[in-house]
Amino acid sequence: MLKASTESADGCSPSKRMAERIPPELARRIDALEDDASQQDFDRRSWLWLVMLGVVLPLLLLIVGWQL
Repeated sequence: MLKASTESADGCSPSKRMAERIPPELARRIDALEDDASQQDFDRRSWLWLVMLGVVLPLLLLIVGWQL
């Protein structure tokens, strides 16, 4: 049978081959960034901007558009 296009002749996937080429220090830094990103949360000001720009502003634009 034919091998899947994502595997090479040695049977390794591209992501595995790339992971083997990443220097250990870079891998450590990437892991640290991913860990920090999962622990961070939005503060109140960020939530306010998200709601204003994502909900309130589009609703206001729809209302103004209906009036025209």
